Amino acid sequence: MMGLNVINRPYYYDYLKDKSTSPTSCDDFIYGCCEYYVNCTADNETNTINANPVYINWEANVKHDQKGKNCDRWNKILIEYNTESTKDMSRYEILEMADYCTTFNNNPAALCCLENYVCDERYYYDFIIDNSERYNDAMFNYFHEEYGNVVLYSDNLFNFNGFQCPTNQEIQRTYENILINRNNKFKVLHPLILLVTLIPLVLCFLNKNCKRKESNQSQVIKGSA
Repeated sequence: MMGLNVINRPYYYDYLKDKSTSPTSCDDFIYGCCEYYVNCTADNETNTINANPVYINWEANVKHDQKGKNCDRWNKILIEYNTESTKDMSRYEILEMADYCTTFNNNPAALCCLENYVCDERYYYDFIIDNSERYNDAMFNYFHEEYGNVVLYSDNLFNFNGFQCPTNQEIQRTYENILINRNNKFKVLHPLILLVTLIPLVLCFLNKNCKRKESNQSQVIKGSA
């Protein structure tokens, strides 16, 4: 029964503050939920950057350490979204779409859906990882909208003629569902892996017992002879 309980535990079990209760908020985890940052703005009085955190569903992922080094950045989340959105497309269709968005009038931003990840990238690495306290003009240039754009490949590729680009919330939900499905698949595979590991051990144990019995029987026969 204890083994079954271990298998049935949610992936985030080891990161819960109280392992006897189910989580109801990010505060229930030792290090909190994974997050990405949006709406970066400069504070000229303090020479710092302010940003708003957006939290990832804990069923998808939680922080494994204080700085959340295991958490995906917005750039990776966008790539996961693109991968999921194009999974039913042929390579030709994907390449055709990519070519259109990068060559049309040399201005992909005019027609194709773009999402910028620089705010999250710079805020996380400069302020969370490197513990920067102040910003200068040269560093703030990294937040320019021309840097760090990802073209979103999906049915909602173009932002004209009635098509709408996916919102951050839609992108995030797609990403969270990908991770939740992966976590659930692992829960199914975990007992199977355990079973496959145990079968050779059981067979080996039985084989040794059989050989031991055969040896004993052989000795009995020889003794009676």
